[in-house]
Amino acid sequence: MQRKLCFRSSGVALIALIFASCGQAALPGAATLEAWVQFRACVTSVIDQPEYAALRVHTLDLDTMQPAPADLADETIPSAQAARLFAARFDAVNPCREDFLRAVVIPRPDLVPILADKFKSAGAISELVVEQQVTWAEAARRAQELSSDVRQKIAAADLEWAADITPFHQPDMAQIRAAAARSQ
Repeated sequence: MQRKLCFRSSGVALIALIFASCGQAALPGAATLEAWVQFRACVTSVIDQPEYAALRVHTLDLDTMQPAPADLADETIPSAQAARLFAARFDAVNPCREDFLRAVVIPRPDLVPILADKFKSAGAISELVVEQQVTWAEAARRAQELSSDVRQKIAAADLEWAADITPFHQPDMAQIRAAAARSQ
C-alpha cells in the first residue's frame, strides 16, 4: 500500500459528499466541476472492477456518500484476503486522488490543504483496515466522522473564499445599480 496521498478508497466517496453538500462557492468554475467529474469517473472505474466486487459492501455509496447499513453493522475484522484486496484497490485509486488535487489547485487552492489532510486521515483509517486492526463497522464510522469534519472545514473555507471575492464584484454591482436607476 502506497503511503502518499492515501486514504480508504471508498473514502474517495467522501470527497463527493463534500462537494455535493457545498454550495456553488465550492465549485467556483467549470475547471473545478470538471475535476470533480473526472475524479468520480476515475474512482468509479476502479471500484467497479470485477476483482473488487467482494468489497462493494464496504464501499461508500457515491451518490449518498453514506456507508451501507450492512457495513455499519459488520463488526468483523477484515480477512487476510479482503485486506490484501482492499490494499490493491486503495493503491489503484492513488492516481485518481493525485490528479484531483492537481486539478483543484488552480481554481480553489484554499481547498487543497483541507483535501490533502483528509486524504492523509482517511489513509490512516485505511491502514487500520489493511492491517486488520479495526472492524469494517469501525472503519465506516471513522470515515463518517472524517467526512463531517471535512464538510465543516470546506464550508468555512467557502465562506472565507466568498468574502475574499465579494469586494471584486462590488464595483460591478454599483454600475448595475446606477444603470438601473438611470433607466427608471
